Amino acid sequence: MGFFRPAWESKNPNTRIKGVYKTDNQEILMKLASTDPVLDIRIAAINKIQDERFLAMLANETNHPAITEIVISKLTVSDVLFSLAVQGKFREIVEQAAIKLTLMGDKHVIAYFSEIKNCGLFLARGSGHYNDFMGRLINVSDSVPCEETVLFLENLMKKSASVGYANACQAQMKLRSICKKVQGTPLADYISKIEHYEVADTYF
Repeated sequence: MGFFRPAWESKNPNTRIKGVYKTDNQEILMKLASTDPVLDIRIAAINKIQDERFLAMLANETNHPAITEIVISKLTVSDVLFSLAVQGKFREIVEQAAIKLTLMGDKHVIAYFSEIKNCGLFLARGSGHYNDFMGRLINVSDSVPCEETVLFLENLMKKSASVGYANACQAQMKLRSICKKVQGTPLADYISKIEHYEVADTYF
């Protein structure tokens, strides 16, 4: 009697990927996502995995652009994304998690990166693109119209020497955008007092 080998264990990648499509066994899918030598098979398995913490761990250990992108697109739990944003081993993971959290309206990531010491940790991870990242974060910051975001933008607007003149001006524009969203509130009153800060005249 011949030994029956499941499709996902086949040496033939075409058969193996068919096995992925046919199984919902999370343990098998996790194994393939972690160890299969064929990227398409790993991605097919990732697409069917439900455990977000496993997916975050996988992305954090793998550092492959395609895997990072698909994992971040699947993550919906704020705590999992925040963990990647503050503890991610690689720049792309940190940036993509932080941007997605901001778009989801999570104020905690904005508060985290507004702290100089935490920005220092980010730089220590090896990012040579800090200003680019800040620019991307500023660009989506008005998704979170709250006090933490206003303080974050105010800090950047007043420190153009550190984040770049373009980012400082963008922060100023986003403050004005938030002000319109929160009209009639104390936060709008506060923004109206700082939004006309002369970025260029003060630092250049």
